[in-house]
Amino acid sequence: MRLRISFNAAVISTKALLVLCAVAVAAASARAAAQNPSVRQLGWLSGCWEQRDSEGVFREFWTRPEGGTILQTGRMTAGSKTLFHETIQITDSQDELSALVTINGRRRVDFHSRALAPGRISFSTRAPAPPERLTYERVSKDRLTVLIEKSKKEGKTVERFDLKRADCNEVLHGDEPDTGRLP
Repeated sequence: MRLRISFNAAVISTKALLVLCAVAVAAASARAAAQNPSVRQLGWLSGCWEQRDSEGVFREFWTRPEGGTILQTGRMTAGSKTLFHETIQITDSQDELSALVTINGRRRVDFHSRALAPGRISFSTRAPAPPERLTYERVSKDRLTVLIEKSKKEGKTVERFDLKRADCNEVLHGDEPDTGRLP
């Protein structure tokens, strides 16, 4: 009986050691990712996303990360009118990620990564120019939250977009005939 108890204790100790090793590896991986961020870690953004509300429809399309870059294009429409459009280019840049946001084809804002975690990226500007902070967070497989923080004379404001995954054929082609649709 004593041998059996020792054997079970050894099995429990081995399992505990394996769990501790797994936790240590996960923590080391998280530290390495934070120290050496890469657009490859942003694959969860890829695809089509949209938000429909009383103001209109906001849709965006993200490419897959490739060649040190991930790209986004998006627009807000109300009926047949485009209210605004934007592009985002996120690139690997030394020890951080850089994001160049172009709004309505004219206004450019440069961001750098502040925090990167699985399913979450936060950027801020180097100079105090609105918007100062941009955060993307994957809430679930099919949900994405975007926070845009701006400072004004009245204080800080936060715009929130709660996006859901959309059918890319619908986002890219809408009511067009089936020619050129994605498989």
